[in-house]
Amino acid sequence: MERGLCRAVPYAPADWRRLLCSVALGFAATGNPPPSLSPAATRLVAALAPAARRARPGEHHLEPRLVHVTVDADDVAELGSHARALGRQLLATPAAAGTGSSAGPGPSAVALPDLVRDLAMVHGLLDLDPGVDGIVLRRWGADGPLIVPPPPEALEAHHHLAGRVFAMWDAGTRS
Repeated sequence: MERGLCRAVPYAPADWRRLLCSVALGFAATGNPPPSLSPAATRLVAALAPAARRARPGEHHLEPRLVHVTVDADDVAELGSHARALGRQLLATPAAAGTGSSAGPGPSAVALPDLVRDLAMVHGLLDLDPGVDGIVLRRWGADGPLIVPPPPEALEAHHHLAGRVFAMWDAGTRS
């Protein structure tokens, strides 16, 4: 299995700060023994941190803005495993479906349904292969801050990939 996966995620600093907390909490809640933040969780949070930082002055990006990150395939698989484990817990525990229940140990009380939704969305985004569009964007240097405007081929690839990424993002952020 390929280890370093290049992935595109939406630029949404406030949302990603919350999602990164959910990732850490989700790993800790299903850790062995809880609470334990595995190396995989630490690597994922570090890899996704650029999506949670504020834009630097003078940076120019294609709109809608995507952040391109590299994550480890095994870490993404482990994230999916934690999401499934918490999802099974949610389905097995009717009381856990309430908005006031906590997913387990952690710095903040997050309702289990929200935690499962967050983990599943992050896993889905990281599991979404950018395909040929990602290759085109990297070739033209349009997968990060822009120095010169990219050619139409790169713009088309960006909009195609952004459409797929934001469709998943919108589905995951609807409450």
